[in-house]
Amino acid sequence: MTYNQVNKNSQKIDRLLKIIKESEFKTNALFAKAIKMSPSYLSEVLNGKKEPPKYLGLKLEKFLNVNIDWWETGVGAVYLTPKDSSEFDFANTSFADKDKLILNLETQVAELREDKKRLLKELEEYKAKVSGLELELNQTKRRGTA
Repeated sequence: MTYNQVNKNSQKIDRLLKIIKESEFKTNALFAKAIKMSPSYLSEVLNGKKEPPKYLGLKLEKFLNVNIDWWETGVGAVYLTPKDSSEFDFANTSFADKDKLILNLETQVAELREDKKRLLKELEEYKAKVSGLELELNQTKRRGTA
């Protein structure tokens, strides 16, 4: 790669990072925390003083659901569509909303535990029925051969 290619690539990366930062985060510190990077290093990258790490695109995809194709080419949707409607953006959520989410999740876990108990009980009942039917079948077979 020539110097111009490296410089253009750095400018493109800086521009893409700024798009993500400005659309999602109020501060560089929140952005850095979300992608597990030191705030000072991210600031230097955003200001063009340092090259971003090669793995930055993968971090953006993993932690922020950024479309890696968009990251590499600048074309397409910035973000992937959520894989699961339960995805939650903790970086930009208030403590009150997090508490509500945690309470909701704890309620769901309790409901799932109750469902598990009920299903295990039903399973035991079905096992007992199958066992009784097998016993009855064996008795019928013995009578038929006697």
